Formats: sequence, C-alpha cells, structure tokens
Amino acid sequence: MNTLFLQSKKIIYSLVLTCVLVSCASTSKQDIPLWANEETLEEAFPSSKYIARIGKGKNVEEARVYASSELTRHFSHSVKTTTEAKKTFVSSNGKATEKERILEQNIFVDSSMSLFAVHYTDSFYEKNSNSYIVCAYIDRKEAWNIFESKVKQAQKEFYSHYEEIKKENSLLRKISLLKECKENSNSYLNVLDFAHTLYSTGESSYSEDRNLIASLDTQLLNAKRELSFSINVKDDKDSRIQKNISRIFSECGLNVSNIANACKVNVFVEKNKTYHGTGEQGTITANPSVSIYILDGENPLFTYEKSLNRVTGFSQAEAFVENKIYSAIEDELNSSFREEINSFFN
Repeated sequence: MNTLFLQSKKIIYSLVLTCVLVSCASTSKQDIPLWANEETLEEAFPSSKYIARIGKGKNVEEARVYASSELTRHFSHSVKTTTEAKKTFVSSNGKATEKERILEQNIFVDSSMSLFAVHYTDSFYEKNSNSYIVCAYIDRKEAWNIFESKVKQAQKEFYSHYEEIKKENSLLRKISLLKECKENSNSYLNVLDFAHTLYSTGESSYSEDRNLIASLDTQLLNAKRELSFSINVKDDKDSRIQKNISRIFSECGLNVSNIANACKVNVFVEKNKTYHGTGEQGTITANPSVSIYILDGENPLFTYEKSLNRVTGFSQAEAFVENKIYSAIEDELNSSFREEINSFFN
C-alpha cells in the first residue's frame, strides 16, 4: 500500500514538474517579441509593407544606432543589386566608372536616409546575452509619400536637359547635348534605384523614363551616323595630316565626306621654322604646332591646340627636318587628339 502510494506520488510529481517546465518555456517564448528575432521579424513587419532591421547593444541607444546602420546597409546593398539587375537601363559609356557610380549611390543612400522618419520599437532586454534589442523600421508607403517629391524633382531636371535635345536642329550640337544628358541622367537613375528599393510599386510608374534614358545611346549613335565631316588642312605636305585625321575620325565611328552639308574641320599646321647661318653649317630650328577646329556653322564647337617639341636639323637636309615635323605632329594626333575627339563624341 505504501509502495503504491509512493509510486503514485512520484508520477504526480513528475507530471507537475513537466507541466511547469513546458509552461515556463512557453511563457519565455511568448515574452520575446516577434520583431526581436530574425526568424520571426517577417511576421511582425512583412517586407511587402515595411523595411525592418534589428540592432543589439549594451544599452538602448546603442541598439537603436545599430538598427539604423543596418537599415542603411540594407539600402546600400539593395540599390547596388537593383542597378546590376537593371544594367540594360544604364549607359556604359558615361564618364563615371562603375566603382564611382556605386560610391555615388552609397553617398546618395546615406544622405537620403535623413529624409525619412525612421520608427523604432520599444527595447527588449535579452537576459541570455545581457543586451538590448531594438527594431528600426520604415513604412514603405509612408516613406514613398515623402520621397516621391525628390523623384519628381530629379525627373524635372532630367527632362529640362532632354527637351533641349528635341529642339536642337544642328546634328553636331545635338550630339553634344545628348552626351551631356547621358551624364546628367545618372543622378536621376540614382533616385530611381533608391525609389525601387524603397517602394517598387510607386517607382514602377517611372519605368518609361528608364526606357528613355536607355535610348540615349541609340539616339547618339544615330546622330553620329547622320553627321559627316569635311577635313581641310592648311600647309599639308602630301596630305599626310588630312589622311591621319581622317583615319582617326573613322576609327572613332565618325564619317568623313566632302558633301555640301558636311561639318567643317579646319586644321592649321604651323612649322615655325627659323634659319641660322648659311652653307653646310646652316641649321633650321622649328617650333611646330597644330590647331584643329570643328565648326558648327561658323562657330567652333570643338577646339584642339597643341605645341610640339622643338625640331632641329641642317639646312641642306630641310626635307629631313620637314619629315620630322610631320612625324611629330602625326604622333601627337594619334595620342592626344584621338583621346580628345573620342571623348567628345563618345
């Protein structure tokens, strides 16, 4: 009888202890807010409506700072990912390199974060880690209502440049404006990339602007194909400089022609020779230079001027001195002029 009683007592004690442990464990889990755990954060703040990140610290303020930095890091990464996913919309021939573009985006992200009223949850003290947890979150739609004004301003600035292109009749000037517009479009693309990360539903209404920016390369290429250049060189022995410049233009994707409406390219070769002495001991000193002007009507739209190193030689070998002058000019054209003309038109 006593044995049976003791066994029953042990069973009851075990059941009670199990219930207490289960109850304690259950209570402990319920005490942890959903937003304080990465695994349940989505339940508290669905990513379709919110951008939320958790921060931990030894005090509440530190936890808030870490949570904010996690939000910024999220934007930086997401904007970069958005850009890579939409590379077909981004010009690859702009002046900014990809590294500079990403840096520009990160700076833009950091500065843009101050536009938003970032909300914070109350803190939760986690005993196991002896730290405080805070969740920083942004309501996507609320933030979009604030940020869209920045999108519209960037859009307005972009179209102010683009409208100038549509009104321009000169192909040469239009090419210059298209290049400027391409470079200025990067600022608008940064805003759109950020907006896509913030609230893709709202940003999607600006997709036609992305298509328009993407078309700038094609518009530039078509304008270049329609344009022709007539190259005229003053003081050009055996047409050496004219042939050299024509080849450079062709290699840069530019047409060379003598048609009536071709844009004039005026080239001036200055040998600047000085003769010293006479007879076999006579010498020549030359300080050559070359100037190139691409005219839009009568106005130079592109100017290239270069003074070269001094060239010397004997008077009796003047043909050799001349050859050295032209070779020096050709070498300079193949390096600095090629670079400048390619940069100007591409």
